[in-house]
Amino acid sequence: MAEVLVALIVGSLAGAVLTHVLVRRSALGEARARFEAWRAQDIGYLRRDAAARGRLRTKADVGLPLVGSLAGLPFAPADVRFLGDPVAFVVFDGHSAVKDGAVESLSGVVFVQAADPSGVLADTGPVAECVAGGRIGWETLVLDQSAAGTSSSFPVSTS
Repeated sequence: MAEVLVALIVGSLAGAVLTHVLVRRSALGEARARFEAWRAQDIGYLRRDAAARGRLRTKADVGLPLVGSLAGLPFAPADVRFLGDPVAFVVFDGHSAVKDGAVESLSGVVFVQAADPSGVLADTGPVAECVAGGRIGWETLVLDQSAAGTSSSFPVSTS
């Protein structure tokens, strides 16, 4: 009788230990599966968020010196790019919102002419005529990477 009782106790303990191990393994597997699903779902969001924060920092670093020049511009400063001469700025109106996923397309592209404090404008007449006449285009330059390191100029092809 004592032998049966010992066998019953040992069997019960072994069953309890085995049950504990199996339940723990199952719970860990389920937790790991949930974590991987969350990670796969949210990794895109986390990457977009990190990229947006990086863009904001870069825009702030580049844009702060130009803030005085942009005070009268009715566009988001992050959408403005400095060109110089003969056009002071080009504005990609809505570019920040497109990058942030708030809208799907730009509102437009605007060339900005600069005037000095006396009101004298830079010589932008020919550029303004081209824009007004719709004589503007788009070019894509494809740099030839193999020749880039061997020459003082970059061979390009246009498409």
